[in-house]
Amino acid sequence: MNDTNKNQYFVYEFDTSFVEMSYSQFFEGYCILFSKEPYPSLSDMPMEFRKEFLMEMSILGDAMLEVLNAYRINYDILGNSTPVLHAHLFPRYMWEEEERRKTVVHRYDSSVFSNPEFEFTIEKHGPIIKKLRSAIDRHYREYQQLLDDSN
Repeated sequence: MNDTNKNQYFVYEFDTSFVEMSYSQFFEGYCILFSKEPYPSLSDMPMEFRKEFLMEMSILGDAMLEVLNAYRINYDILGNSTPVLHAHLFPRYMWEEEERRKTVVHRYDSSVFSNPEFEFTIEKHGPIIKKLRSAIDRHYREYQQLLDDSN
């Protein structure tokens, strides 16, 4: 599906989805999980596909927590402007002001997300992608082993 040589944002490919880092890295490590099938919403997905997509989202979040030293991950599925299912995973950090940490990322001024200072670069974020791939691989294998053991 994706190839790191063709798409510098590409992080990982799961069975039902794939991960890219966002062009905006104000929240360093911010990733987007895209469904491989163009469903407009979770409700439109067949139950088995939905189960896998949500588990892949959870595995990505676990890997992000491990790699990024974030204190939590915010999971955001909107679909308002792009009617193809995707999930935004925002790492949240202790450097954020306490009042901001308690609310959604969209309460930040939109200018921080377009600030060139926080733009994705392969030089800066490539090492994070490499660590994320390794952590995702490990968590994904653990999940698949649980499935195998239950059958």
